[in-house]
Amino acid sequence: MTFNELDMIPDSLLIMRIINIILMILFCNSITASAETIYKTRDAEGNIIFTDKPSDGAEEIKIKEAQTLDIPMPVSSGERRTTKLSPDERDYFQFEIVSPEHDSTIHSNEGLVSVAAVLEPDLDDNHVIAFLMDGKEISNGKSLQFAMNNLDRGTHNITAVIKNKNDKEVKRSNTVIFHLRKASKLFNNSNNPTNSNPTNSATPAAPAVPSL
Repeated sequence: MTFNELDMIPDSLLIMRIINIILMILFCNSITASAETIYKTRDAEGNIIFTDKPSDGAEEIKIKEAQTLDIPMPVSSGERRTTKLSPDERDYFQFEIVSPEHDSTIHSNEGLVSVAAVLEPDLDDNHVIAFLMDGKEISNGKSLQFAMNNLDRGTHNITAVIKNKNDKEVKRSNTVIFHLRKASKLFNNSNNPTNSNPTNSATPAAPAVPSL
């Protein structure tokens, strides 16, 4: 915009625009400006000139003190306060039984089976883990691992459940099915040969018939 174009704008509107520009500059630089005076004059060609030096016939324009604002520094991600979830709102995004494997066969005459689960994030202090086999609870505590013995042969299923202090279910794992096999008892055959007459004694001779 040229000075000739500026001359066509009403003085009051032009002054307001200039004041707004100056205030924006002062605000962006975070500088508290004291009250200042600028002077509006016209040159020989009629162009409007603004200056901070007084001259004959110049119009004084008072600029009020600019208001400054204290902008708080942004908080970095490491300084943000995290909201602690209640026990019922804790999000366990991984909870599953990894041992034994699903549909696996375990051979153990003692009926020994090891069970293990994985959990992310860590267990809440107010929670416990219960393991259920064939629908019945067989373990309850904080551990993700335990072992069973004297288990009957056959097909079984096992599931893990996270409970809160009110015994309410918070999270349930997958269900794993496994098969327990036990070896049959073997009986060895006797090393002795089977005989209808175990004694090899000779047949006694017939008694002699006396002669007449």
